[in-house]
Amino acid sequence: MFISNLHWGLVVRLLAVFFLCLSLQVIASQAGKQKVTVIASDVPLETVFKQIERQTGLRFTYAVDALDVSERVTISFKTKMLDEVLGELLGKKGIIWQYRGGTISLKMRGEMIKMVQIGSEPPITVTGRVVDAKGSPVLGATITVKGGKKGTMTNGQGIFKLDLDGVNFDAVLRISSVGYETKEIAISQDNCKDIIIQINSTNNMLDETVIIGYGKTTKRLNTGNVTTVKAEEIIKQPVDNPLYALQGRVPGLIVTPTTGLSGGPVNIEIRGRNTIRAAGTSGGGETSPLIVIDGLPVLNNVRGLGGDALGLTQFSTLSFLNPNDIESIEVLKDADATSIYGSRGANGVLLITTKRGQSNGSKISISTQTGWSTVPTRIKMLNLDQYINIRKQGYKNSGFDVSTLNKSRGNSDLTFFDQTRYTDWQDVLIGGTGKYTDLQGTLYGGGQYIHYTLGGTYHRQTTVFPGGKYDQRANIHFNMNSSSINKKLRSSITTNFLSNYTDYPGFDFTSIALTLAPNSPNMLTEDGKINWEPLPSGNSSWENPYTQLAKSYEAKVKNLLANAELAYEVIESLNIKAQFGYSLLSGSSFRKEILKAVSPPETINDPITSNFYNNEVTNFSFEPQANYITTIGRGRLEALIGGSIQNSRTSNQMIYASGYNNDALVRNLDAATTYRGNNSSSEYKYCAIFGRIHYNLLNKYILNINVRRDGSSRFGPGRQFGTFGSVGAAWVFSEETYIKDNLSGLSFGKIRASYGASGNDGIGDYGYLDKYTPIDVGEPYQGLRGYRTQGLFNEYYGWEITKKLELALETGFFKDKVVFSPVFYSNKSSNQLLSYIFPSMVGSGSPLYNLPASIKNYGFEATLQIENIKTKSLTWNTSINFSLNRNKLVSFPELEKSPYYGALEVGRPFTGEVKALKSAGVDPKTGQYQFYDINGNVTLNPEDPSRLDGGYFLRIMLGPKFYGGVSNSITYKGINLSLFVQFVKQTGYNPLSRFLMLPGTRTNLPAEYSSYWQSSDQNGAFQKPSVIVTTELRNSARRLSNSDFNFVDASFIRFKNVSLSYSVPTSILRNIKLTELKLFIHMQNLFTITNYKGYDPETQTLDRIPPLRTITAGINIVL
Repeated sequence: MFISNLHWGLVVRLLAVFFLCLSLQVIASQAGKQKVTVIASDVPLETVFKQIERQTGLRFTYAVDALDVSERVTISFKTKMLDEVLGELLGKKGIIWQYRGGTISLKMRGEMIKMVQIGSEPPITVTGRVVDAKGSPVLGATITVKGGKKGTMTNGQGIFKLDLDGVNFDAVLRISSVGYETKEIAISQDNCKDIIIQINSTNNMLDETVIIGYGKTTKRLNTGNVTTVKAEEIIKQPVDNPLYALQGRVPGLIVTPTTGLSGGPVNIEIRGRNTIRAAGTSGGGETSPLIVIDGLPVLNNVRGLGGDALGLTQFSTLSFLNPNDIESIEVLKDADATSIYGSRGANGVLLITTKRGQSNGSKISISTQTGWSTVPTRIKMLNLDQYINIRKQGYKNSGFDVSTLNKSRGNSDLTFFDQTRYTDWQDVLIGGTGKYTDLQGTLYGGGQYIHYTLGGTYHRQTTVFPGGKYDQRANIHFNMNSSSINKKLRSSITTNFLSNYTDYPGFDFTSIALTLAPNSPNMLTEDGKINWEPLPSGNSSWENPYTQLAKSYEAKVKNLLANAELAYEVIESLNIKAQFGYSLLSGSSFRKEILKAVSPPETINDPITSNFYNNEVTNFSFEPQANYITTIGRGRLEALIGGSIQNSRTSNQMIYASGYNNDALVRNLDAATTYRGNNSSSEYKYCAIFGRIHYNLLNKYILNINVRRDGSSRFGPGRQFGTFGSVGAAWVFSEETYIKDNLSGLSFGKIRASYGASGNDGIGDYGYLDKYTPIDVGEPYQGLRGYRTQGLFNEYYGWEITKKLELALETGFFKDKVVFSPVFYSNKSSNQLLSYIFPSMVGSGSPLYNLPASIKNYGFEATLQIENIKTKSLTWNTSINFSLNRNKLVSFPELEKSPYYGALEVGRPFTGEVKALKSAGVDPKTGQYQFYDINGNVTLNPEDPSRLDGGYFLRIMLGPKFYGGVSNSITYKGINLSLFVQFVKQTGYNPLSRFLMLPGTRTNLPAEYSSYWQSSDQNGAFQKPSVIVTTELRNSARRLSNSDFNFVDASFIRFKNVSLSYSVPTSILRNIKLTELKLFIHMQNLFTITNYKGYDPETQTLDRIPPLRTITAGINIVL
């Protein structure tokens, strides 16, 4: 799809200017490296100059009274760099040179020279660069003359230029910046050009660098809401997906895994959902934030590779990014922080910055760790006697006598299996120990102009399932930053490549581990063959789970992320930059579906089948930018303008093949006799122009304005473009004289506010077009395949709009040893895109239409950071975050005429709230579940079609009521202990509801089901078991699953991460020639305090392996 009205001419002009400036700078920076040949014997110096001028095209300029060009010299240089020649020719004479355009300017060291050519040197100035302890530039540092009024500020590269006309050379410069110690240096004639000034940080948490959209700031001066999770916190967690490292650490952010297997999809929400559409419905219902890795937008979850039975219907793309390659993750939440990303920032933004090269010399870091993973909890199931009793009661209630039953697969647990054998199938199928292995090596290096890092990782982790199945990956990370000698030209390239191989069983054993009869036979016979425990008829007596180990799921995924950046300082205050990004995520999988070797006797002749999947996602982005920094009055103004172009393509293919005559041929498509396949592809195009104006007056009054014009291919003609923006302001009131004089305990105080709007194009591609899907039938009528409509053309298909408001107070006490920040926010979304079901005469389908519904997410967040102890040998820091979010439907005109009447209610939550019946236990007469109706009467069927709610009068709110985390870090000399605890207060789904239809059938049950109805005199908590699930019993169980019984307290306190490390003292390291040596133990998901009776109160599923407990030990060596 083509996005019209894209101003390519403007882009071309901008690129032309950029590369022209780039070319000029390259010429200037390389001038001194030109090779020349100069051979002269007893000739005037002027003659040598002419030889050099002829070879280089440069001209010499110099003062006639400072250099005697008639002096005779003898030199001989063959193909030597110009700098080397001039050094030998002029260096001993005390003459220095500088390349200016097409000239070589000569002057005596320590004094200004009157130039021969018209146009003398500019007034005397001091130039230099201010950097921090790591060599990184310090933006916005103030340089003033001590005792005077002259001053300036550093630009984005830390460079400054200060006019000293009228000031003595014995002046003292005073360098200051928020978050850094003030430094004074004396200047002289020999120390006034290209000075490198290093200032040290005050180690204040408020002054640490924070990455924002297209820039950097500090928490002290930020007008938006940004939370940072650093590499030090990430590397302490043995996780394979960096999203897991964020759980509980960021206020307002909920990260929920869907499986304990590597690569599984991850659900992310920042401050709730901004759309009524449910995830997975028509139109996407996408609630995930925008994820940007080194400037390149990437998807959160993508379509899987046929691992549906394992819970891998989707992949999390970030599971293919090595967490140890990440420098920091910033979570952007409010309008001020996110609106610079326009429509893609409506659900928040995650900025991931990978590690960069370092300028403090070369070093090699080697780290290895090994450990194990286990399922952290078990569900108590019926023992053998309880299971057999409920099975027999089920047959009795259904009118059967067990002793008269013919042996069959349906009753083999009672008529054929050993009645004394008991197997804990949780122990057999999911009770294994997964082995964890991780090896990493990184080379850092660089000097003044080039910094680089090159790292590699090998990671392997086996599952807790039987059979030694595993997931392994290897990746390479490379980054190089370079700059010209004068720091005007800068470039950076970053590349991450990961190759992943997965060999998993055919499905997740978790569900069958719970439901398999406890007296089922062993999976293998004594001679190692699959045990079908055949019945007298010769057919198998049970479903042997071991067959799924042979029906393996094998997947290969490769992920490439590449980013390049070129920047050029046009003039002192103007920088232009271009970022190029490319990603390729490709995968293929193979699954053995039906094999003769593992088929039961009754299906031995079924066709051998296999499945093949191929997926590919490519993404390209280009973002030119220009940034201008200047001083206006007593404040600093920064203006940013840029553009963004993105193109993403997704393709999927599946081939189902059958009819092989041998198991060994299942990988060869040529050997199959029957094929069936499907494929899909889509393309997404996006373009934007954006700008930002930021003004900082005295580090006290701060204003930030963002605006962005977006174009998206996902909307109809005339609706593809939208304009969004925000305003953010902050007042650092602790800088006011009155506050300083009267509130000595308050070291920092800031009030900030933001308001803005953004769109949301997180929907499916081509949603506004006519769409059809083929009707899949075995034998098409007359050989022609029919098609079914999925949507009608809708030219009015447009943006959802989200308006965000935030008010915050940020305070620091006792020299910022205690920092407390409460935040109030309200996000209102309108013009909702909702499915509208077709009338029956049109056909099936439910296209999206913009409906006039408005929803709101609102809440409160708070963070508290405390420096409890800080001495030379002992430090103890505590960090606490707390979040509370609510939502409601604000308005929906003519709701009663829409398909959502009854499902939605104005003034009530639009998501998370369910309508439920009120349970009243088991009817002692019938053995069925009974309920209270709206009037409090007990009845078997409380459903009332005459009511809008159908008799479901209870309102139960699912999801977190509040959540957060508590982090403690204690360091004593070289020992560090970090402890992070996650807490959630919530209502969730009752895991016992999963079995409501099953009592009496050939299925094991949780131990709670031992209390069941047996007679009118012997009641229980659950209805009467039956092997035949009648309509009455089925409806009874269905109603109970839709009652308050189905919703329980799922709150938990989880010891999410514990890390203990020991760093060997420097005195010992010197003797063994090492820079650093650290021993460590990392523990993830150590244990959970909860009343929830399922595997995990977070994922709340019994069909998928829960997040595992992982404990590792390792060593890190730096050479």
